[in-house]
Amino acid sequence: AVFLHLRLTHRDVCFWRGRSVIDFVVQDETGITPLQVSWDGPKERHVRATAEFANAFPTANPVRFVTKDTAAEFLAA
Repeated sequence: AVFLHLRLTHRDVCFWRGRSVIDFVVQDETGITPLQVSWDGPKERHVRATAEFANAFPTANPVRFVTKDTAAEFLAA
């Protein structure tokens, strides 16, 4: 559902892999935005991935976490 929503709202939807993985990365007029999707909320591996991504792309927007608590709001936007 998150991927389909991103495809409707962004031209390109990518993922990023370093030592860890960022689920989705999109770019728009505000810059590059990483998104992590986890139904049960961020886990340690997500925190490591976002820290690694931030080191690789220091000017990127803050990570957006999509969880069961934020999914409806994210998909409505």
